[in-house]
Amino acid sequence: MSTFARLKEKNQSISKIGFWSALLTGILNLWYFIAFIIYQPILHAPWSGIDSYAESFRLLPFLAWVIPCFLLTLAFLSMIITIFISVEEENKIWSLFALVFAVI
Repeated sequence: MSTFARLKEKNQSISKIGFWSALLTGILNLWYFIAFIIYQPILHAPWSGIDSYAESFRLLPFLAWVIPCFLLTLAFLSMIITIFISVEEENKIWSLFALVFAVI
């Protein structure tokens, strides 16, 4: 296999990973946004003590917006890594900045 063919195959796999991680990032952002909007009334309920909060706490609405937050970190970081790998050499510094900020 020639060097050009290996490079082309590598770029295709990076492009596929980048596409799917970008798509997953968008889906998880949308999921988080919708779930958090639904959870907002629970968040702004008047405080009447820890006992009443513990009795009225429901796990599913809470997890519906927390789970995408955890998964979003992996998808977003994968997307930024594929951008860093696929960008041309003269623009590597900007994608390195994006990668550093994504890790932070």
